[in-house]
Amino acid sequence: MKSAGQNTMPQACKRDCVHSRKHQPWFYSTCREALGLKEAVYKNPHSSAAGEVVAEKKFRFVTDRVKETWTQKRNAELCELSAKDPSQFWKAFKAPQSNACSVELSAQFEAFRALMGAEPPVGSPETG
Repeated sequence: MKSAGQNTMPQACKRDCVHSRKHQPWFYSTCREALGLKEAVYKNPHSSAAGEVVAEKKFRFVTDRVKETWTQKRNAELCELSAKDPSQFWKAFKAPQSNACSVELSAQFEAFRALMGAEPPVGSPETG
């Protein structure tokens, strides 16, 4: 039988891979192709360490080039927007970052209640 913590842990620890390149807005089809080639080299049992290094370098070259192009285009769009419509510029520039937990607050509360047991009695030192 799993504990309440074990039941809620996969939900609480699930993260969107924000730092992964695959989830970036600049990660286009050319990047996906380069990633596929790199993974094919890594999965090939006959590939050498040198071949893996070359595949990694090619992948990084492609993704760095695509990212740089996307960043320059995005910066130009933001500069143009700042001149035309400053309020829209600030909305785009300060896009909200989602750090919200994917687990509902009520589910978290119930999990902690199950972990910690019953609530402390009224008038105990823990409740103040």
